[in-house]
Amino acid sequence: MRVLSNRKSAIVRISSLVFCLVFIFLSGAVPVSHASELDDLKQQYNDLQKKIAQNEQKLKDIKSDKSTNEAKLEALNAQIDDLDGQMGILNSRIDILNGQVSGLNSDISKLENSITGLYSQIDAAKDKIDQKQGIIDATLDKIFNRMVANYMAGNGADIEILLSSTDMSTFFTRREYLRRLAVNDEILIDSLKDDMAELDALNKQRQADIETLAQNKKDVESKKADVVAKRDDVSASANELGDKQYLVNSKYSQTQNLLSQLDENSAAYKAQIERWQVEEEKTSAAIDAFIARQGSKTGDEVDSSNDGKMTWPVPYDNCYISAGFPSYPSGGKHGGIDICVHGGSEGKKIVAAQGGEVISAGWNGSYGNCIIIDHGGGLFTLYGHCSSLAVSSGQKVAKGQLIGYIGSTGNVTGPHLHFEVRVNSNSSVNRVQPLNYVSKP
Repeated sequence: MRVLSNRKSAIVRISSLVFCLVFIFLSGAVPVSHASELDDLKQQYNDLQKKIAQNEQKLKDIKSDKSTNEAKLEALNAQIDDLDGQMGILNSRIDILNGQVSGLNSDISKLENSITGLYSQIDAAKDKIDQKQGIIDATLDKIFNRMVANYMAGNGADIEILLSSTDMSTFFTRREYLRRLAVNDEILIDSLKDDMAELDALNKQRQADIETLAQNKKDVESKKADVVAKRDDVSASANELGDKQYLVNSKYSQTQNLLSQLDENSAAYKAQIERWQVEEEKTSAAIDAFIARQGSKTGDEVDSSNDGKMTWPVPYDNCYISAGFPSYPSGGKHGGIDICVHGGSEGKKIVAAQGGEVISAGWNGSYGNCIIIDHGGGLFTLYGHCSSLAVSSGQKVAKGQLIGYIGSTGNVTGPHLHFEVRVNSNSSVNRVQPLNYVSKP
């Protein structure tokens, strides 16, 4: 996964597959995936910080000579493990905070929609209240006019109307008319009662909507303030993560420098190589297990956005392969190909070899900043040692889309892209020859 200069450095470079994949994939790491509370994560982080400080003190206390390199390597390895743990915690913290921000933004959107609806309800209620008040006023006028007419006519008015009838037909007609007037008066009064009750209900509902509106506005402001605070926390955590990445890269360099000073036949040298080999096997198995659990987002079908052969992931004509698949030139397993750019690789663009969905994007141990994309049909690609990422987990990407930049994060001695192709068939995952899928320009 890096440029080779001599036999010793070639063996040292086996380390590039150590600790790979996201911290939560690794067995034996701090179980941040099980920590649901930010306070728990903070406590785990602080505990690891104490261990890092203790090992830092050990390094200072160790005398600077070859006889002490084994002790130095032990302390450095412990620090690397703990720093990886802290970065895993920071990534989990960022994920939790981003999830909370997303939830808050969803709540804010719902509240703002509710506020808009309440404004409409309040305006509509006011129109109904005005309309109902007009009906009540008209009904009161009718009742009042009837009362005035009855008063002016006197109590005997109805009897006089009946007695003045010239015949029985007229008598009964006038009697029915009086009865209907009485019934109409009762209807008017009943209608007035109903209208007044409805008006009272409208006023109460409008007042309740106004109070709800005021509370929703307060809730929106409170949640917006919470969003700002959490975004600040995400920014601070991301900055801290960057510091930890820089520090762990430094520790990797110190480890490699110490190893290069040891005799290849020494116990310390062999122990370090064995450590990296064991970690490589664990890491590779962890990646395979993750992909197997992940399955393929698109099932057995290849992503419909894909159009045949993959594109070269480093879009420059002056590329070269510094280490191929499946092993380094001087020995040692190598699960992908290392791509460099003549004239300088640092900061060069990395693009998606094929369309698909990003299933992992972040710090992955010795892979440094790493991206894994699911292309459907059980096909996955991995991009390691990025200086920075341009995509996030869960994001859909198109073939040739910018996803990151070449760097030297993780366990490397120089900037390059480590590119892998993995195939998941019936939950059996294998790293395959990338050059069967991509061709160098």
